[in-house]
Amino acid sequence: MSTAMASLVLAVLVLPSATTAAVTTARRNCSNTCGEVDEIPYPFGLGPSCSLPGFSLTCADNASYPMLGNLPIESFYIFDSNNLYANISYSYNYLCARISYTVKMIPGVRDYSVHWEAPARHFAMSGSSNMLFVVGCGVKASLFIGNSTVEVGNCSVVCAEARIMEKLPKGVCDGIGCCFIDIQVNLRAFTLNISRTSGSARSKEVYAFISGGGKDQIFWPIDALRSLLPEYLEGYEFATLEWAIPYKPNCKRAMEDRASYACVANHSECKDSSIGGYFCVCKWGDYGNPYVDARCPEYDDISIDEGILLVDEKSEPSDLFSNPETLYALSGKRGVVKWAVVKMPCLHAQLNESDYKCFSSHSDCIDVTDDGTLKRLGYRCKCSSGFKGNPYIKDGCTDINECLQPDKYTCNGICHNKFGSYTCTSSFI
Repeated sequence: MSTAMASLVLAVLVLPSATTAAVTTARRNCSNTCGEVDEIPYPFGLGPSCSLPGFSLTCADNASYPMLGNLPIESFYIFDSNNLYANISYSYNYLCARISYTVKMIPGVRDYSVHWEAPARHFAMSGSSNMLFVVGCGVKASLFIGNSTVEVGNCSVVCAEARIMEKLPKGVCDGIGCCFIDIQVNLRAFTLNISRTSGSARSKEVYAFISGGGKDQIFWPIDALRSLLPEYLEGYEFATLEWAIPYKPNCKRAMEDRASYACVANHSECKDSSIGGYFCVCKWGDYGNPYVDARCPEYDDISIDEGILLVDEKSEPSDLFSNPETLYALSGKRGVVKWAVVKMPCLHAQLNESDYKCFSSHSDCIDVTDDGTLKRLGYRCKCSSGFKGNPYIKDGCTDINECLQPDKYTCNGICHNKFGSYTCTSSFI
């Protein structure tokens, strides 16, 4: 079996280890640029004194990109208030990576193999969104967990003659020139075996890449016979890798050791990771870096209670509001955008408990309509009267103590707070 040469470029975001106390001090005198990378976000940094253990990068003279070990880091994307279309989100514990392979088919050789491992154990290829696409002719691809014989899936690809392939229209990957394997398990490593098959035209090269963009990506069948992998990949989403802080098994254990707790920013919170360990997020309505002190600022321009966004002006993408699947609509007020969480009316949503998004027991479902077209946009959630908080999380709506807000809740007497309401008795009794 021949071991194929593989190319792997990562666009990496990672997480910190147990020494977060010196974050602010350590980064004051640190350079955070290298080549074409304008900003290296913490917990990465150039050198051990500017990063958390395990995330130290190097930057050689005249280098285009910083290096994590022997891996070039192409770009860093951080979800913050200035980059709402970033590829990496601290709120969803994943990073985006370019993982692709070119397998040169050698005459007389039938079987080929490539192997991939995550940069460290606190990374795993997400089993919820990734597809392995294989572009070529006359091969079968089989994907295995690590170095084991446990198969994730397989697919086969066939081709006709070039003159026929040129006439085929573009469409989804369906086995003619391209096939895919749905990756439904988290993978810290995998082995991809590619074998020649008979009875089909054959290509000189086979391309394999992982994408988190779903199976409905558009493909030209003739591309299977062309050597266009770099250009071909530009139109596809990156692979998604989940990450976690591995130094404690879960949030409960992590919060018991506040000295090593990684969620240091104000308005940050801890989430258990599906791959073990935990990760940090800025709370709902907050943007920033939860691993850096004071980097989760609160914003008042996102209202969960009213279901609106306050914006300066409408910007690209221009089809944000015209797309029939959009969850956003302009309201009757300038600078106010209405939003829904699911494109479904409350009546239907409440019948489907498994997908219903109003998780808090003291919340209500609100139908959302476009003020301009009067078309139903979907539904959103709101805390019930007498409660406040976030209806989209369990126990997120908590009792309002109206007696502590006399300017908002009138009481010309003695105020008595009750669960979900309040009473007011005369002070003259």
